[in-house]
Amino acid sequence: MSDKYMCPVCGFKGLDELPYNDDKEASFEICACCGFEFGFDNDGAADKYNNFRLNWIKNGANWFLPDKKPKDWDLNKQLENLKV
Repeated sequence: MSDKYMCPVCGFKGLDELPYNDDKEASFEICACCGFEFGFDNDGAADKYNNFRLNWIKNGANWFLPDKKPKDWDLNKQLENLKV
């Protein structure tokens, strides 16, 4: 998965594109893990990421696309990717 990008909301390293390019244009990709859609759910603000993440975790941290969930998935390990 080295050619994948990390979701800045949940830390999943499975995005096909950068959430935002250098011109701050959104990819409109939806994270398979948390379901966040870049460009629709936010304007790239960190507080929006944090609020979405907290609500996602509070509601069970369910995968948006469960068939993409790795067998050895560990939420805490994934959240460490965020360094928050």
